[in-house]
Formats: sequence, C-alpha cells, structure tokens
Amino acid sequence: MLKITDAEKKALKGRGLILTNDGEHFIARIVAPNGVFTNEQMQMVTDVARKYGDGRVALTVRLTIEIQGIPYENLEPLCAEVEAAGLVTGGTGSIVRPIVACKGTVCVHGLFDTQAFAKRIYDEFFVGWHTVTLPHKFKIAVGGCPNNCVKPGLNDFGVYGQCVPEQDLIKCRSCVKCGVIERCPVHCVSRGAAGKIVVDTEKCTNCGKCIAACPMHSFSEKERGYAVVIGGIWGKTQRLGTNIGGVYSEDEVMKLIEKAILLDPEDSEYVYIKAGLCKDKRDYEGALKLYLQCESDYDQTPHFYANVGECYDSMGQKDEALSWLERAAQMEPDNAGVRARILRIFRAQPKQLALEEVRQKAELYARQMTESGNSAWHWIESGLLYMELQEYGQAANQLERAVAADPEDPFAHSNLARAYRLLNRPAD
Repeated sequence: MLKITDAEKKALKGRGLILTNDGEHFIARIVAPNGVFTNEQMQMVTDVARKYGDGRVALTVRLTIEIQGIPYENLEPLCAEVEAAGLVTGGTGSIVRPIVACKGTVCVHGLFDTQAFAKRIYDEFFVGWHTVTLPHKFKIAVGGCPNNCVKPGLNDFGVYGQCVPEQDLIKCRSCVKCGVIERCPVHCVSRGAAGKIVVDTEKCTNCGKCIAACPMHSFSEKERGYAVVIGGIWGKTQRLGTNIGGVYSEDEVMKLIEKAILLDPEDSEYVYIKAGLCKDKRDYEGALKLYLQCESDYDQTPHFYANVGECYDSMGQKDEALSWLERAAQMEPDNAGVRARILRIFRAQPKQLALEEVRQKAELYARQMTESGNSAWHWIESGLLYMELQEYGQAANQLERAVAADPEDPFAHSNLARAYRLLNRPAD
C-alpha cells in the first residue's frame, strides 16, 4: 500500500492524478480544450499509457481521457510529456470543469461551430479561472441545436443553438404537398385558413429546418444564437435546468457564464432565476414575491408579466392574473400561451358571471382598438371572446378587422376561418 499523506492525495487529485481503489496506482485525467484531440496528441496518449501506465486508456463522459495503472513514481514524467504535447491533466475539484461540446461543428444539424465556442469558453473559464476555488464544481455544456445530444440542461450552465424562423404568408402558395409540414421534426406546423401554413410557436424548438424546406422561401431566418439553461444537476440528484428565455450571442453567453459563476444573491438576474426555480416547484407564492422584487429591472419584458400573471392565476387570484397577463399580451401579441391562459381564466369563472365579464372584455377590446387603431391584437382578442359567447357573427366581424389590420397574421386568419365555419359561411 502506497504511503502518502491525505494532503498529498488531495493535491494530486487537484491536478487530475487520482489514486485508484487498489491504494497503489493512479489514473491521469487528460483534458482537451473542447473534447477534440489531434492525431499527434492521441499518439502521445498511447505512448505515455504504455510507458508510464499499464497500457489502458479510458474515456470519460466529459470528453477527457484517463490513463490507467500509473505508479506513483511515474506521475511527474507523465505530466511533463502531456504538457509538452500542449495538453494538461486536471478537471477535478471545485472549479470550472472541462467544457463539453457536441459535434455541431461537423454535424448536419449543427447551427454553430460548437467546438470553436467551447474552446473560447475553455480558454476564458477553465484556464483563466483555474486558480479560482468555487463553492462547488461548475459544469458547462455547448450544444449545436435543439436536439440537445450533449444534454446542456443537465449542466450548471448549458447552451444550445437556435435558428428562429420568420414566416411570410404572402409567399406561401398552400402547396398540396407541403415540405415544411413534412420536414418539421416536432410537428408544430399545420394548415390554417385557405390552406396557409400556421406555426405553433409554443411547440417550435427553433431548429430552422423549415427555412430550407419551403421552395417558395416563405420562411426566413429572423435570428440566430443560443438558448441558455441554468441550474441543471446530474449526480446524486438530478434536475433539468431552467431555460431563462431569449436568444443570445456568443459574447452575451460569455457574460452570462461569468454572472452565473459569480451569482450575487441580491442581483436582480439571480432573483429572477430563483423565482423561476420556485415556480417550477409550484411554490407560486414564493415565486411571486421574488418576481416582484425585480420588477423595476424587468418591467419592459413580456416574459416577466406572463410569469407574474401565471403565479396569480395558480394562486386563484384571477383579477390580478388578468391584469398582468393582458400587459404581457399587449407587449407580445403573438404569445399564444398567454392568450390561452386569459381565455382559460374566463372559462373557469361561474358561467353567468363569466359570460357577462367576457362580453364586457370583448366590448372593451373593441373600444380600445377603435381608439388606438394601430394593432390587430385587440381585434383578435375581441373576436376570440365573442366566440366564447358563441356570437359568431360578431366574432367574424372583429376577426375580419384583425386580418385587415395585419394581413400576415396567421393567428387572425386561422380564427377567422374557424368563425366562418361556425357560421357556415365560406372563407374568401
């Protein structure tokens, strides 16, 4: 049995030199900047494994290589040869751990050069912050697309590629065989009014496949970047990370990583993330308290109003919920989830009271639209509410105005077609 102190064992482990269960030999964990080794580096690995270990090499889930069966006296010469090849041993302890990247650089689904981005993160946070001891190990994963092969949601900080599509209904020719419907991997596309394509934005993962699928180029790239998930756990306990919403550039992601590592409990971003975690656990009262703490920093964000409204709704405070949800809907008219929740709240009321409130709300939206005249949103909401009242003529009237205000709004077209069907009236 090897006789070294516990302090020596800890120091060696901090360098990626880990004592094995036989009490005599070590493994050496070799880290690549982005999980990619050159042929020269792989040759070095096989050479030192044969020269200093027992010839065996193992791969880890974080894309590092571990040389097996190394006697204590061979550790330093092995490390010298590893460093001479431009690599390091390490990846242990309460630090930023080796960065994991998927094969998005070469994958047909990849939206980004994931390995290059992982190298940038490695240089900044694994190398640059190597001497910074954290409260716990911090794992980062980089995924190239919404397939999430590298499991970014099970890391402390994960990102994955996004290609947000934008639809131009004027270019849609209602093809009998629609390439977009056939190509969409999550089946979020269907036919709406006059055969036009309607996208369910709640189901869309922003993979961008629809852009190349339409021969009429009715879909284009609106935005490209990364989605960010924070707080994933993969170990003795598991938790899927929280998507913080939005699409971020690489520079913005780098800033977010630093903020995540150095979270200040008083910082509004930390409070907002913590509120989301409480909401995930259905602690709506706790989530609401935290959301309202950071209102001044997020009062221009529709996501903030939607979250507060959801908390009030889940707590049974329907009037407060409607107040916040309506603000969210005004700021983000295309958010079908917010619209659906508003209508669910109305339906949840006692029938007689609900009908009167629905009628008042429908008339209010119509008045607001008459006064503002600058958005189809109020016409759509008014039409939907009249449909709740089963007054389909009034609903069609409001939705026709919505289509006139915004001819490219698929939500307006699809609901107008529905109103016509209920009236047994053909669509134009």
